[in-house]
Amino acid sequence: PYQEAQQAVRAAAVKNTDETGWRQANQKRWLWLAATQTAACFKVCVGRGKTALSELLGEAIQGVVCSDRWSAYHSLDLAFRQLCWAHLKRDFQKWLDRGGEAGVAIGQGGAEAVRRVFALWRDFRERRIDRSELQTALLPVGEELRAALERGASRDDVRVQRFCRNVLAVYPALWTFARIEGVEPTNNHAERTLRRAVIWRKVSFGNHSDAGCRFTERILTVVQTLRMQHRPVLDYLRQALLAHRTTSPAPALCAIGG
Repeated sequence: PYQEAQQAVRAAAVKNTDETGWRQANQKRWLWLAATQTAACFKVCVGRGKTALSELLGEAIQGVVCSDRWSAYHSLDLAFRQLCWAHLKRDFQKWLDRGGEAGVAIGQGGAEAVRRVFALWRDFRERRIDRSELQTALLPVGEELRAALERGASRDDVRVQRFCRNVLAVYPALWTFARIEGVEPTNNHAERTLRRAVIWRKVSFGNHSDAGCRFTERILTVVQTLRMQHRPVLDYLRQALLAHRTTSPAPALCAIGG
């Protein structure tokens, strides 16, 4: 079942990814997640870089990956990435809170862009506008945000410079949601799916062994996948245990598809 979910997520046209800290015998680990709308796959990895991402999604990553701006994703083609606008919203608010002429300028420009993007996305979701109208309406938003970032990149404030240049480097990945069906402008789906694991970590402090880590990633994969499919978890686990004890095939985990 775990391999079934992993294959479904890897082959999916769109997937959301995220990671959180984990522990194994008091050693630092990272718990990675990739999720579609009907399947989730968790993987405990030693690192948080490109190698761990490949362990999760395979060497040849398929489809669009929705994520934050963490450096592990820099190797992905920008045409097949979607950056999280909710993260950007928090970043722009931090610049407003920090103050200073350069910070306030980029904070205000960014916050206005976020407001307009989310308003247009809401109109699209509620079918007030179609995809073509969404794309047209986003053009001036993109032009104004790019101009604000370029102004920020030339400021004397080194921290503002760095932030603006970093966003400009991945700028095309801000707008993938406007052209590809099934892509959303935020990574909220991954963050919500990962929340159960975060609570578990705070209560259990991780695992003692490699076998414990394997159990963690497998049980989280099964539970969250079943919850996405609105299937009863205990019924599935009972069927899986019976299949194991009678050496029968395990029940399908992704019967509804990935």
